[in-house]
Amino acid sequence: MKAGGWDRHLPGQLQVDLVEHCGQSASGLYGNTVSCADVAFGWWEGEIVLGSGQERSCNALERIRKRTPFNWLQERDVVRTALQNFEEIAEIPTYSVPA
Repeated sequence: MKAGGWDRHLPGQLQVDLVEHCGQSASGLYGNTVSCADVAFGWWEGEIVLGSGQERSCNALERIRKRTPFNWLQERDVVRTALQNFEEIAEIPTYSVPA
């Protein structure tokens, strides 16, 4: 989790990561977990996807968003825009409180 800059009393701020389950080699097709943790509650949701493609990862985020019992802050198309800039995903940007 990000060390600073969070309002730990305000739900809806998420740390989002893509975790690879590839063993010793990142070659070929393998499973990934789209992992979302709320900073205030510590609530965690995950979704397994095969590969790390943009469409599958974004669809997983949408399914996670629908399951969470609170709204995500600054909800916009940040994730899809960021994913278009990367061929392989190391980390999906976090959502944060608008200034």
